[in-house]
Parts: sequence; C-alpha cells; structure tokens
Amino acid sequence: MKYQKVSKEKIIEATASVIAREGLDKVTVDDISQEADVAKGSIYFHFDSKDKLLIEGIRYIAEQRVFRIRKALKNISSPKRKLIKLLAVSNLMIKKDPDSFLMNYALLLSSHKNIKREVSLEYVQKYILLVSEIIKDGIALRQFKQVNAEAVATSLVLTNDLAGILRFSEKQIPSPQKIYKELIKLISTRK
Repeated sequence: MKYQKVSKEKIIEATASVIAREGLDKVTVDDISQEADVAKGSIYFHFDSKDKLLIEGIRYIAEQRVFRIRKALKNISSPKRKLIKLLAVSNLMIKKDPDSFLMNYALLLSSHKNIKREVSLEYVQKYILLVSEIIKDGIALRQFKQVNAEAVATSLVLTNDLAGILRFSEKQIPSPQKIYKELIKLISTRK
C-alpha cells in the first residue's frame, strides 16, 4: 500500500462508526483501518495507542449528539418547548442507537477509573449543562418555578436516558415521553 496523507478527523469518524456498529469492546484497529480505508500506520501516526483512538471516537459520538440536539433547538424560543424538543430528540437518538447510549452509561458505571470513563462523564456533564441552561432561561422568563436547575437537569437527563434504554427490554416501564412530560409539569409555572 502506498503512502497516503490521511486526516485525523477521517480516522476519528471511522472509529466512531465502528464503535457504534461493533460496540466498544469489539473494536479493532484493523476494523478502523478498513472503515477509514487507510493503512494501520496512518492511524498510529496520529494516535500512539488504541485507547487514545477509542477515547477520541467516544468523544466524537458525544459531540455529534450534542450538535444534533442544538441544531434541533435552533429555531425554538420558548424554554419549555425547547426542553420538550430536546428530550424528544434525545429519545429518538436512543431509539435509533440504544447500544451507543448503553455503552456510555456502562462506561460511567464501570469500576475502571480510566480515561474512557472520564470521556463518558464529560459528555453527560455537557448534556446536563445544556438542559440546565434551558431551565435557567425558563426560570428567567417565569415559565419554570425557582428550582435548582442543575439538579432538575440531572434528574431529567438521567431519568429520560435510562427510561429510554430500559424501555427496549421492559415494556412495563412508562415511556420516556410520559416521564419527562410529568417532570416538566412539576417545574412549570402554568399547567
């Protein structure tokens, strides 16, 4: 195979694609090399270890989720409608790719204190911050009661994500939509 200049971004995107398809534990550098259509040497030129490559793949997946959510909220001005849309978009992403969400929470709950876990936590924190900002805007506009925005955002995100993930295996759990609509009613100033 002849030498080819390959962008780091292309390798990260290929890594994210393989992680989403195969799951984190099954990813090989050969899989990534094939997905990116590059030699393994090109991968190791940009990343000195498989772990660092996987971390960037996880980070890319997380950033894409937050980007898609922000894009969906772009033209919505009402914090309450924004919050409902955000949770609906999140649920759609969970439905389309439950394994990716499971991977993120499995990393968070794992006993391994490594960088992969930290990257998962970084994503969840960014997501909670986004929800918290919307709640604070709603409080300022008096659409929401005076609440601890970070605590409510954490409750909404974790409840919504976990209900969405669990709903695939256990239909007796209320739908995420029912759950988040009830939680939003609790903080709303008007019913």
